[in-house]
Amino acid sequence: MRKTLFTLWALLCLFSAKAQLPDSIPGSFFKYITDPLDLTQVPTGFLLEREPTWGYIHRFDGVFDTVNTFENWKQQYWDIYRIKVNPNITLPDYDTIKNLALKIEEDLGATPLPILFFNYNYIKPTAIDDNLLDTLYSRFYDVPGRTSSPYLQKTLFSAAAANEEGYGIQQNFIIDSRLFFSNISSDVSFSVNFVKAK
Repeated sequence: MRKTLFTLWALLCLFSAKAQLPDSIPGSFFKYITDPLDLTQVPTGFLLEREPTWGYIHRFDGVFDTVNTFENWKQQYWDIYRIKVNPNITLPDYDTIKNLALKIEEDLGATPLPILFFNYNYIKPTAIDDNLLDTLYSRFYDVPGRTSSPYLQKTLFSAAAANEEGYGIQQNFIIDSRLFFSNISSDVSFSVNFVKAK
């Protein structure tokens, strides 16, 4: 019931706030509703509600097997890049990544597997009911003296072959630390399985 109310509230905010926005770009709306928040309180430095995301990052949690393409990986990188709210976190632009992947492939003769491994936050669906956030004129505001965080945490794990042109032929792959992007400081162990497209 609370999820339904929260969804209805978000839709009402969307339609009522549109007239107040300088343009109708969805990202402008997302920034508009989250701008009043103290973004230094977002533990991971990444807030899902800051921008619309198109790369299905919620499906790529590192627990369930999810097939990925490099095109979708690029969108996921762009999503993470745009939902960053901590100005001290630096991420290279996509052209830098693309040029580095090409250089690695040329120098080592192997297709690089760029990896995203990020913790990110999203607003608790019950944050308003729990008096952790408030709303005014379709915008979120922090509640002073709240007893807990209004944010929950999820993990994004995504990997894909940087060269999709070689499908159907034998390829060598390499994981290069320069193409490992993460905000998680602990040691990591993982495996990447490849499936044959049908």
